[in-house]
Amino acid sequence: MLPGIAYYMSRWYRKSELTFRLSLYIVMAPLAGAFGGLLASAILKLSNVGSLHEWRMIFAIEGIITCGLAIIGFFTLTDRPATALWLTQEEKDLAIARIKSERVGVTEVLDKLDTHKTIRGIFGPVTLVTAFINIPAEQQHCPGACILRPDNRQNNLS
Repeated sequence: MLPGIAYYMSRWYRKSELTFRLSLYIVMAPLAGAFGGLLASAILKLSNVGSLHEWRMIFAIEGIITCGLAIIGFFTLTDRPATALWLTQEEKDLAIARIKSERVGVTEVLDKLDTHKTIRGIFGPVTLVTAFINIPAEQQHCPGACILRPDNRQNNLS
């Protein structure tokens, strides 16, 4: 997600502003994990609602929060300052001029998509090594897959 977030933020901020904002994003990830743990422990203390056990309520409540924020984000986040509905035309012009002054976020396509360069980039040694290093690091986000396996649900969870 980080490359996409870095690109998105580069459409809005200058280089001097971008580093601080990206560092805030990176620092907030562990805090979000800690908050998620606190929220899950609070949900576990709730009594059952209908047929939902406490562990199922974690998935339901956190899923509702996530879907709600996703819907809000879908309608409020725009891809560039020129399409932002909440900015006046003067603010849009200022934001575009600030970004173009450093050419951090380019609003036009400079190169055509070259299939050979794309394949070479995907299968380049740096990309492959980075991917293989990050795959185990990202496994911490997938413990829910073990819980949701059909054979595991019937035998271990009631």
